[in-house]
Amino acid sequence: MNKGTLFIIGGGEDTSKDKIVLNELVSEAGGTKAKIGVITTATEHERDVIGKYRSAFSQIGVAEIYHFDIRRAEDADEDRYSAALASLDAVLFSGGSQLRLTTILGGTSFIKKLEQRFSEGIIIAGTSAGAACLSNPMIHEGASEDSFYYGDVKVSPGFGFISNSVIDTHFEARARIGRLLQVVAINNSLLGIGIGEDTALVIASENIARVVGTSIVMIVDGANIINTNVDQIDYGEPISLSNARIDVIAPGQSYDLNEKQFTRESKKKGNKFLFF
Repeated sequence: MNKGTLFIIGGGEDTSKDKIVLNELVSEAGGTKAKIGVITTATEHERDVIGKYRSAFSQIGVAEIYHFDIRRAEDADEDRYSAALASLDAVLFSGGSQLRLTTILGGTSFIKKLEQRFSEGIIIAGTSAGAACLSNPMIHEGASEDSFYYGDVKVSPGFGFISNSVIDTHFEARARIGRLLQVVAINNSLLGIGIGEDTALVIASENIARVVGTSIVMIVDGANIINTNVDQIDYGEPISLSNARIDVIAPGQSYDLNEKQFTRESKKKGNKFLFF
């Protein structure tokens, strides 16, 4: 069982004002003395991105930020990056292109070292593309308006730090529920996780997740889907399904991803839950 924590951000996190999500990441990593690494491989604007995070974390009080400026697969195997991982409390995959991330970093000694550090307790965080890559499979394409048509949502292998799940980001802002429904309908053993902007799903080793931020997390469970036509239609035809279960989790609530239900702690608080 992994000892590390996943800190999965839906993108668009506030980096200049309240910084609710980033403050929580710092707290989870041990406070302002935490050592945090930022991996900018997903973007071609790495200088702007690392500058933004250095400023944001500095305002929170974090003094030590390490930049993983990995732009090519051969760079990922440099000893300096593996050595840096050994001393960090958390790493953050920035946004950009999830395919760029997996193409450059997939199969490298850097990812293998990160897997080892995760088993030892490091926090792995990701935002937008950097969040999408944490699951396996990984959604990498599919316009919201086309997502109810078979084949218009593309998936590929991700890093798989969370198992039996698929992650989507910018969830409510870009109306991406169709993307999750299609992927889950095709493989109903997967749990779909849609995360809103400026919001994070924080997953501990026991697979207990809690929501932090200003939006929601939606869980799409396809285990009991019936009457789906995805095995009978051609590319571009509309899909149908019934009996999918959707849970919506607000900030401050927690959810057991193994049992697919809210935790007792959430229920004791008297929160009202939204089911469809």
